[in-house]
This record gives sequence, structure tokens and C-alpha cells, in this order.
Amino acid sequence: MALLKNTMKASKIVKQAIKIQGELRKLKKAMATEEFNGTSNNGNVTVTVNGNHRIVNVIPGSAEAQSVMEAANAAIHSAEESFKARTKEVTKGTAVADLYDEI
Repeated sequence: MALLKNTMKASKIVKQAIKIQGELRKLKKAMATEEFNGTSNNGNVTVTVNGNHRIVNVIPGSAEAQSVMEAANAAIHSAEESFKARTKEVTKGTAVADLYDEI
């Protein structure tokens, strides 16, 4: 009886995880189209990022600002890839092993 009860609980948890995964996909897609601004304390520089954590604009713009934007985006990508690899290592062999990639 306890085994059946635990199996039912596990099934419920899996169903909830699948539902949450779907909701997170929708949220990620919606946020990808949004933009967020940050301004330096002195007001001289404003940076705009999208919901995918990518810098899309730097004001005032310049060749140096473009280079900084590209370098920052490359660093962010590198951090995300490291997180994915570490997440897979921690979750390997589990039902959530590919959750990060699925979102």
C-alpha cells in the first residue's frame, strides 16, 4: 500500500513538473521580446537588455560601446553554457536532466 501511495505521489510530482515546464517555456518566450533599461549613476550611459539577457543597445553609442556589448554578451553566453553543463552533471539520470534545455 505504501508503494502505491508513493507511486501516486511521484506521478503527481511529475505532472506538476511538466505543467511548470510548459509555463516556464511560455514565460521565456514572452520575456524574450521585452527590453529592460539600466542607467549609470551619473546618467551618462544607458544599457538596454532583452529578456534573453543580451545587451541590445548602449547609449551613448560608439565603437567602444559596441565592442563592450559584444564582449559582455559573449561572457553571458559562456556563463549560461557553464550553468547548463553543471546542471546536467547534477541532474544526470533523473527525470529533470534536460529541464534547462527544454525551457
